[in-house]
Amino acid sequence: LLVSEEFETNMRQGITDLKTELPKVLNSVFEKNPEVTVALMTLYNPFEGFSFGIEYIDASLDLESLAAKWVELLNVEIASVAESFPNTVLVETYAPFGSSEKKLINAGFSSAPLRLSVDPHPNAEGHRFIAQLYFERIKQMY
Repeated sequence: LLVSEEFETNMRQGITDLKTELPKVLNSVFEKNPEVTVALMTLYNPFEGFSFGIEYIDASLDLESLAAKWVELLNVEIASVAESFPNTVLVETYAPFGSSEKKLINAGFSSAPLRLSVDPHPNAEGHRFIAQLYFERIKQMY
């Protein structure tokens, strides 16, 4: 399913939609308040380190690489949109999330009890981490 032609088509359409819809949203915001500054966040890889194989049945799941491909393409577009609006700043999460020693997302494995979670959302520590990234970016502006 994750490597199907339909999945690829849907992901590419999502990127196209982001390129057209995000500027519309920002234009709407700036029409209402031209003085506001908008902080856009890049996406982190929700499956950083999430790759495993089961040798005896010749199966593997490499969500890290699959997500990296699409997140990187989305981030290029997010950065491009941010650059095209003067009152927009970019908050980079991809690299900081990837280099953090802490577990910042819900996805992962647990051996006691045995559990597999593919939930891509940040955990509480991940939300604190994102808030700190925003805080540091905002401090740079003033």
